[in-house]
Amino acid sequence: MGPRRNEHCNSSAGLQLETALVRGEALLLGTDDRPEQETEAEGCLREAIAVARRQRALMWELRATIALARLSARQDQPAEAHAMLRAVYGQFTEGFTLPDLCDARALLDNLQGEKAQITTA
Repeated sequence: MGPRRNEHCNSSAGLQLETALVRGEALLLGTDDRPEQETEAEGCLREAIAVARRQRALMWELRATIALARLSARQDQPAEAHAMLRAVYGQFTEGFTLPDLCDARALLDNLQGEKAQITTA
């Protein structure tokens, strides 16, 4: 089965999804000295993922999951980041040259390396 079609065009849910994703990503830009922003960003990204799932918008779910996986990796949780991203990435059967899927693959490879370093340390 290929990716679910992006049906996030239900205007209110689509707007909620995009707003949560953009807000979460924006909050992550300035979190170095503000851990409360990381918490808020995580909530926004989880909301975006939930809305994307309800809307069956797999590419939007992937985008939000990439952002959340990066945050988890930054919080020294590469195994959790890898697992969540792999679960979404694994639903795709085509389109692997698209920028979002290339980004996800590169992040998965990076996270796999971080997981290996932790287990051998």
